[in-house]
Amino acid sequence: MTLKSNALVTVDELLVSMNQNRSDLSCDFFRIYNSATDATTATVKVASNVLTLIVTGGTSAHSTTFDLTNANYDTVTELIAGIQALNKNWIVNRLTSGSELTINLDSVPATSALLVANEQTLTGFNGEYVDSIINTSSQFIENYCNRKFISQTFTEYYDGNDENKLLLDNFPVTTFTSLALWDFQTQTVLQTYTVNSDYEVYTSEGIIYKPGVFNHGHKNYKVVYVAGYAIANVPDDLKTACFELAKLNYYKKDKQGIESETIGRYSVNYGANSQTAYFMGVAVPASILSMLAPYKRLDMKDIQ
Repeated sequence: MTLKSNALVTVDELLVSMNQNRSDLSCDFFRIYNSATDATTATVKVASNVLTLIVTGGTSAHSTTFDLTNANYDTVTELIAGIQALNKNWIVNRLTSGSELTINLDSVPATSALLVANEQTLTGFNGEYVDSIINTSSQFIENYCNRKFISQTFTEYYDGNDENKLLLDNFPVTTFTSLALWDFQTQTVLQTYTVNSDYEVYTSEGIIYKPGVFNHGHKNYKVVYVAGYAIANVPDDLKTACFELAKLNYYKKDKQGIESETIGRYSVNYGANSQTAYFMGVAVPASILSMLAPYKRLDMKDIQ
């Protein structure tokens, strides 16, 4: 898994907020040993994104390196397949998701892995899980606020409402491209409007105003625009909300019914004053919802 395009924070930002290092969030990737009974030595080494396997003596003798940045070996599934394809008596048992990135493997000095008694367990940063909690936290925020946050181009179709304003699905608007009267049945433009003449765009709020009304109809207005924040410009309170949700996800697992707990360098309270929203089966604390409240998309009835 990788971070999705709507992720509000990076992995490194989350680790800093948790006061954790990558080594603090590790898991077992796979176990490995060489079963050749006629070999004199067999070693495993991980360094600088390279896995090195060496067997000395016997019919399985070889020295092979795997570049973990190579697209053929950059996931656990691919790397294990590559090792097994050597046909040199390496026995490998996967312990984590097959899509875990092998560049997250921890460094290991050349270590004996000859016969099952010397089976080695290779570990690494659990990036798959960290990516997943960032992705799910970011998606919750989008769903709760009913809008997108990361900058992208939108082509949207709106129902005319017999009012003088349209409320865009996403904001802030950074580039407004076009507003057109649209025939939904024939999928054609009937009329193109001119900005600052036929209509105005309030970019911060994502609202289009026009002197007349937007005539009642079904998806009879086509709008093209760019809205959202660049990754580097996501507001701090949105980032903080994402951090807190991700922590809630991470620290809440297997702790149902516990109201508060201190884990290492992070103290977390699971009590929630609000029952209006749930994340991963847990009531979201009011402190998080209050950070998100200013970013919720309004309904037309809320616009004066």
